[in-house]
Amino acid sequence: MPWFHLLDSVSPVFLRVIYLAISVFAFGICLVFHQKYAQQIFRLGLILFFAFLCGHFILEVSVGVRRIQGLIVLVDDIIFLSIPFVLGGFIGSYWARFKLRHVAPTAGQHSAKYSHPYRWTIWALRVFACCLLIYACTRTLPRYPPVAPVPAPPLTTAQQAILQGITANFISQLTSERGIKLVPIPAGTYLMGSPEDEKYSEPNEGPQTKVILSQYFFLGATDVTQSQYAAVMDSTPSHFSQTNADAPVENVSWLDAMSFCQKLTLQEHIAGHLPEDYAFTLPTEAQWEYACRAGTTGPNTGDLDTTAWFGKTSGQTTHQVSTKQPNVWGLYDMYGNVKQWCLDWYGNYPGGMIMDPTGPSSGTYRVVRGSDWTSATAQCRSAVRNFALPASSNRFIGFRIALSRASELPASKQGN
Repeated sequence: MPWFHLLDSVSPVFLRVIYLAISVFAFGICLVFHQKYAQQIFRLGLILFFAFLCGHFILEVSVGVRRIQGLIVLVDDIIFLSIPFVLGGFIGSYWARFKLRHVAPTAGQHSAKYSHPYRWTIWALRVFACCLLIYACTRTLPRYPPVAPVPAPPLTTAQQAILQGITANFISQLTSERGIKLVPIPAGTYLMGSPEDEKYSEPNEGPQTKVILSQYFFLGATDVTQSQYAAVMDSTPSHFSQTNADAPVENVSWLDAMSFCQKLTLQEHIAGHLPEDYAFTLPTEAQWEYACRAGTTGPNTGDLDTTAWFGKTSGQTTHQVSTKQPNVWGLYDMYGNVKQWCLDWYGNYPGGMIMDPTGPSSGTYRVVRGSDWTSATAQCRSAVRNFALPASSNRFIGFRIALSRASELPASKQGN
């Protein structure tokens, strides 16, 4: 995992212990030294804040995360790194004022100190410190009360026909025992990518390619949740682990997602639930967009306010899955909440017509599709493409599982 994602992988409780320890140290420094040192510590906090802002922004952009998300990550993480310095200067300024009034209350000293041209910074410091305290105390609290899941629409005739096969009993059992609901996706044909005249279209979404998916497959009705992930992997790496166990797992790499799929497959094979010729995996990029569109051809499948937890509706946090309206095939959160890893290496579309594509045979980045809790309307489109290093992880990316026949899985996709 890249070093700049270390904060995301550390327990939130442990982080708060570290912040507290640094704060106590900063407070001690300010209590011992003069007011001018408190001001210098405050300036140091601001310098560190803006230095980390620039550095973290550049690193996030370099691994394919959109610029606005780099800023959000930084403001969320680095604001805590500035808290000890800001609060330290806050306490130090009051301690200096106390000493001037009560320890050495001579008129000359008092006049000299409080005619200082930087005295306005003390008041700015106090206001900023109060804002940081409010932010620190409220950021981990649930932003919304629990919301009842939205019922899925009835299966289409094509979906019902698929469930008549050998996997019907297993699908029902998986839902009842693990809470993982799989939706049958019928075979079909569609245009992958966006036309050049689509609003907000980007160059990597073309040329539009006619895709033929010759086999049906199953796709998770929701993103894998924190509780589902922990049941298989014995822990959850989620940044929003205190929000809701039924919120999507995030802060997982492509390697983590594939490890989950492989371990779940093994467990279900050992239990005798899953037929030997089936395996869990990530959806290919072509499967993902086909399922996201669900027969539609426009930028998205409906009113984003009712179908997606995105920047406008999320309150800057993830939410319990299946609490927004699904698409017509019964898939929730194809826009918003978290982006989702796909099986493919990232590459350009071939154009023309292609059957059952699985992407390039090798590459540097893995495909990431969908949008997340910070996304603007422009990013909540079926054709939007993203990418990230297979070993990277952040609070914007999760995954949903697919179920296919093992013989149909591309062997070349199993590497990192």
